[in-house]
Amino acid sequence: MRFSSEHQPQNRGRKPGSLGKANQLIRNAAPDVVDAVIQKAKSGDITAASLILARAVPPLKAVSPAIAIEGPVTSLADLVKALLIAGIDHADPGAVSQLIRATHDATKVLEVAEWDARLRALEESL
Repeated sequence: MRFSSEHQPQNRGRKPGSLGKANQLIRNAAPDVVDAVIQKAKSGDITAASLILARAVPPLKAVSPAIAIEGPVTSLADLVKALLIAGIDHADPGAVSQLIRATHDATKVLEVAEWDARLRALEESL
């Protein structure tokens, strides 16, 4: 008999949501383990405390201050120069680097759009 949708075995494996023996043991022991780790953390165990804090408190992320750009900016080159000056003065070098990369990416998008417009104009003139 070939395998098909009409010929299916009666016992099709474990029912959805059921647990194996190992998972049942883990699920039953989990509250006691968590309580033990909390008690160790309260008694001064640094490893237990760091384990709990790693799960309970999200890690801090660096926040860069706003970058002030001075002077008129009429082109992308002016923008990059202003960003470099801001980076030399007092801004976060990582943030300035990211902004310059973003400016570079935006330049590439503008170049592609310009090439597309020029190509369309040439195709229409033919």
